[in-house]
Amino acid sequence: MKALKLGIFFSLLLVIASCGKDDESITTDPSSEQPSLYEMVAADPALSKFSASLVQTGLNTTLTNPGNYTVFAPTDKALSDQGIDLEKMSTQELNTFISNHIIEKSLPSYDMTTSYVKTMAKGPENNNLSMFIHNESDIVLNGDAELLSDQKDLMAANGVLHYTSKALKVPSVTDHGKINPDYSLFAEAILLLEDYLPYLLGIDEDQPFTVFAPTNGAFMATIDLMGFDALGQIPLNTLMQILLYHISVEGNLDSGSLEDGQMVEMVMGGSVKVDLSDGVKIVDGTPQPANVVMPDIQADNGVLHSIDKVMIPEHVAKEIGAASTMAELLAINGDFSTLNDALVKTGLIAVLADPSAELTLFAPNNAAFAAALEMYGVDYEDVPMDLLKNILLNHVLGGKVFAGDIETGYTNSSAVNMDGDNLSMYLSKGDDGGVTINGGSQVIYADFETRNGVVHVVDQVIGLPTIVTFATADPDFSSLAGALTADDQPDFVGILGDPASDPFTVFAPINDAFAALPSVPSGDALTQVLLHHVVGGLNVRAGDLVAGDNTVPSLEGDNIVVTVPASMGGIADITDGTGNTGSIIAVDVQAINGVIHAIDAVLIPDTTN
Repeated sequence: MKALKLGIFFSLLLVIASCGKDDESITTDPSSEQPSLYEMVAADPALSKFSASLVQTGLNTTLTNPGNYTVFAPTDKALSDQGIDLEKMSTQELNTFISNHIIEKSLPSYDMTTSYVKTMAKGPENNNLSMFIHNESDIVLNGDAELLSDQKDLMAANGVLHYTSKALKVPSVTDHGKINPDYSLFAEAILLLEDYLPYLLGIDEDQPFTVFAPTNGAFMATIDLMGFDALGQIPLNTLMQILLYHISVEGNLDSGSLEDGQMVEMVMGGSVKVDLSDGVKIVDGTPQPANVVMPDIQADNGVLHSIDKVMIPEHVAKEIGAASTMAELLAINGDFSTLNDALVKTGLIAVLADPSAELTLFAPNNAAFAAALEMYGVDYEDVPMDLLKNILLNHVLGGKVFAGDIETGYTNSSAVNMDGDNLSMYLSKGDDGGVTINGGSQVIYADFETRNGVVHVVDQVIGLPTIVTFATADPDFSSLAGALTADDQPDFVGILGDPASDPFTVFAPINDAFAALPSVPSGDALTQVLLHHVVGGLNVRAGDLVAGDNTVPSLEGDNIVVTVPASMGGIADITDGTGNTGSIIAVDVQAINGVIHAIDAVLIPDTTN
């Protein structure tokens, strides 16, 4: 493919205007005695070139018939001053050029706001080209054409006519990039790289492309993220990689052609993913997707979508992360503002700011926090400080734990119970490599490595786990969970799932233990069996046991005897009310309201006493 000419390189710029209120179209009366728009243009010798072009393109008929149109008409002098020779244009070029001065609604100047409107000119995929109207002290069209103050709002039978100081050039991506000050940093990035782009963009000049263009605010956030004060301080090679990650040569991908999950290949070789689950989001190589804030700014050589962040290729994101602490990243990443505020509020931000630390953070985004607050029916400001701090600590692990190193099982978070024991966390690894925490929260972006650890983005706040949390999260306890939730049983879930209850020690039979029973009891008999596995008011951990027999009373009434050391191959022996002995095979699964020890036998109480 031949190299792209320098003028087209600038067409990578995107401008999206701020939107005002919807324009109210005026209605004209085609049966009135007013002249049509074409008749008004044809009657003025100063518009002879524009008038002749209307005839040549057949648009004179359109502007004579009933309807509602707005015509922005350049004078002959304006065309001459710009060096525009309409007679040298091909039929198609002339039709596009003239149509670009017409919109299909009546728009007087007093209804114009800073916004984009669609002209009658057609671009790729037969999409109407966009026109940018900027209304501050004066009304300016596409960056430099002004309405003539004494020749605007001229009402016709089928619309309104405005004389303009200049002709409206058919807009390229470049033109849209230059005319909106809100997108000046993206334009500046292109200009900084103008000497390099010709050697990197080997796309056909006639091939339309798609640009995702960040706002100035998005660029400033990225400049801060990278530790610079100005765009020009970013190394050109890095800036090049970032810039080319916003441009696709897969064609004119307007919003109507995007599909959920679609992978869009970018010029630099990487891809971004389209997410339509909640608006239009573009997923890049970082934990925070970009939101499309204004789609479908159509140019003659491609389409532009405005986004609220600078997209970063994964390898560049890793370079940025490696130079930043977790605290630095969270401070400037808007999608984690609630988490960052909570960390600052509780003083835990200092932990994540320590460059010498090695931590793993499961980071809930703003949506996760909002969902948790709604579920519990509380306001963020009303969450007690000690509780908020412990919940945050429940998202932090000591050491760097990458997703690939996670195996299904238990680990400890930095949160603690009333005794200062670290709470357990159950991590499960799916066949697809996905990670779920405590049976609910899922990792949606893994392994964002920072200077002092690794961040995994999660879709739910990880609440402080209860006995019920682990009984339902760990598939080895599914039979026990089924028994606890049986229709003929008391509200065990409400009792053992209350994070504020006195602590319980639960000896939890694994599924094989239930399978070994001749039959699983029901009704009151099952209730007594279940109560025989629970010790109330005590958080008995393995370290609390002494050598020999340790006798504890169950809620059923019979004692349970735990014997150390084990004689049957487990961690300790356990004897029930009937004198049967099994093994404790796993210990110290710590919840906020008690502790679980896994056993290989169902404990049966003495029903004769």
